[in-house]
Amino acid sequence: MKISLDIPWNVPSKKNGYEVRFNRNFWNEISRTAAMFRMSRQKTYWIGPSKTVKDFEKNMSVYFACACPDFGSRPVSVNILTGQRNDVDNLPGAILDALQTSGKIKNDRQVEVVIIRRVEGKKNTTVGVETILERGS
Repeated sequence: MKISLDIPWNVPSKKNGYEVRFNRNFWNEISRTAAMFRMSRQKTYWIGPSKTVKDFEKNMSVYFACACPDFGSRPVSVNILTGQRNDVDNLPGAILDALQTSGKIKNDRQVEVVIIRRVEGKKNTTVGVETILERGS
């Protein structure tokens, strides 16, 4: 089984796409305490994916859900062709998480091969997913 999809969005980097956020009510309550913590060098924040990464994963998982066959728990390979200028090793995180969120694969640990290639002049990113023959087949 094999599918190839052109992604109509820029693929954000999960590695570099984190934001530090505070709940406003929480911050209002603890800002004085946080100032004391800062002086003691203890962390008063948490880090999570940026809105750009979350939006991409949400949109991409819907795209996968509509356009992609169900690969179940079979091992798969993922081919990524991109014209984006960012580091190619930053691309697979958001794509693989979206593939898992879509339900088309059970877990992104079943991805056994990831091939990423930058193609000069390519306007978008194309993702190909295909099953790998079971061992011993």
